[in-house]
Amino acid sequence: MKELYFTAPYRRSLRTIRLEYGQVKKVFILRTFDGEINGRGESEGSPKEEVFENEQELLKKVYE
Repeated sequence: MKELYFTAPYRRSLRTIRLEYGQVKKVFILRTFDGEINGRGESEGSPKEEVFENEQELLKKVYE
């Protein structure tokens, strides 16, 4: 699985988005984690998982 990280300033904290994507068995999976980094530490929510039949659909979604 490959990972991408994005951060954006938001008031006194940093909003984070982490994407995990890749092939698992015969399907392609995209997991999206929303989180936050602030003075008290880091937190990350439960992943949102999407399943794709082929790699092109997955890469199009990651690009968007």
